[in-house]
Amino acid sequence: MRNVQEEVFQMIIENMEDIAHVWLIKESRFLYFNPSIERVHGYTPQEALKLHWNELIAPEFMADHLKYIGARYIQAAQNNVLKKPLLPEYNEYQGLRKDGSRLWLEENIFYLCGENGKPTHSIGITRDISARKQAETQFKSEHAHMQDMVRMQASQLNELGTTVKVLLEQQESFKKSYRKDLGSFIAGMVMPFVEKLKQSGLNEHQLSIIERIEFSLNDAVTPMARKLTSGVSALSPTALQVAMFIKEGKSTKEIAAIMNLSPKTIEFHREKIREKFGIKNKKANLRSLLKAME
Repeated sequence: MRNVQEEVFQMIIENMEDIAHVWLIKESRFLYFNPSIERVHGYTPQEALKLHWNELIAPEFMADHLKYIGARYIQAAQNNVLKKPLLPEYNEYQGLRKDGSRLWLEENIFYLCGENGKPTHSIGITRDISARKQAETQFKSEHAHMQDMVRMQASQLNELGTTVKVLLEQQESFKKSYRKDLGSFIAGMVMPFVEKLKQSGLNEHQLSIIERIEFSLNDAVTPMARKLTSGVSALSPTALQVAMFIKEGKSTKEIAAIMNLSPKTIEFHREKIREKFGIKNKKANLRSLLKAME
């Protein structure tokens, strides 16, 4: 029965993908390598038995590997004395192939202890993790690339936001400049002719029309006029004129006379204006509301 178990064990070790080795501590030499040593490192088992273990490890990983081996050695002796199970720990490092190339390896070392509690043999199971390391490196690279892309897009959005802000400020500045220039143009180029018309012997009806034109030109560039003529609830031209006169403090009768409309029509437009501002049937002063828009 023992021979069968040994054969099964030998078959498993000889055919496993991972490297299995046995190191004789007292003599500092390998006692055994399974055939996987050739697939991973390029050495036949017979060639590998003539090597020291540090010939299979990249020099810059040697210090960490020595710490790992030493810690495992102490733990093995203590656990043997204290009769506690040895928990597996893994060490990752770069190994050397026969042709000088490198590969990433993961190793787990166990120790066999003698009757005095001191380790006599180490048993190592080594796995090639080069593909996993390559995938990790690729993932980190892609992750870093994605972070760079996010940072770049955030920067572009920030720049876009700054550009939009500047454009809006320029647009507002242009509006103010435009209103100022328009006001200057009306005052300097239009109003003198309006004044001449007023003094040209017009009848009362003609004079009232000219005054309406003058009044409308003066108020055309005011904030109130812009607010009342924009949006879905913009006032009609007639209602806008009524609003202008209300702002100036004129009564319904006076507005009706100036605009040559009936007082009832003026009252109709008054209600439309109050409805626009949500004060219909409320005791709110319409003139004060209109003046506050300036």
